[in-house]
Amino acid sequence: MIKIGILGDIGAGKSYVAQNFGYPVFNADYEVAKLYQQNKNVFNNIIVIDWGEVPDFDMIINATSLGLKEDDEIPLDFSLINKDKFFYDVIYNPKETGFLKIGKKTGNITINGKLMFVYQAYMAFNIWHGVKPDINDEVLNLLD
Repeated sequence: MIKIGILGDIGAGKSYVAQNFGYPVFNADYEVAKLYQQNKNVFNNIIVIDWGEVPDFDMIINATSLGLKEDDEIPLDFSLINKDKFFYDVIYNPKETGFLKIGKKTGNITINGKLMFVYQAYMAFNIWHGVKPDINDEVLNLLD
């Protein structure tokens, strides 16, 4: 099983995925962590990790807003992370956040949230207008 870590508070979507696939969630909100611990019978696959701890993972997702500003930092000791992990940031602007820069610098694979943004727009357009727009290199390059 692939181990996925999510940085950020736990919303409904992340909770659903965590419950069904099981992975550690790095949690920034003590009250949310307490809620999960009290309801282990519902959320039995979720492991809540306190900020600062770095569990073993194959993929790490930054689902916080940290990275929107150039001086934003994620308070984790990235030196504890082995190479060849996958770093994904939901942020797409700036193109390379500090989180992704650290991931790349430490020998990991990095991708930003541009495609997530594009395909969310694609699905919304399809739902509202019944049209599936073409997504090609020209469209993707517009966001660069």
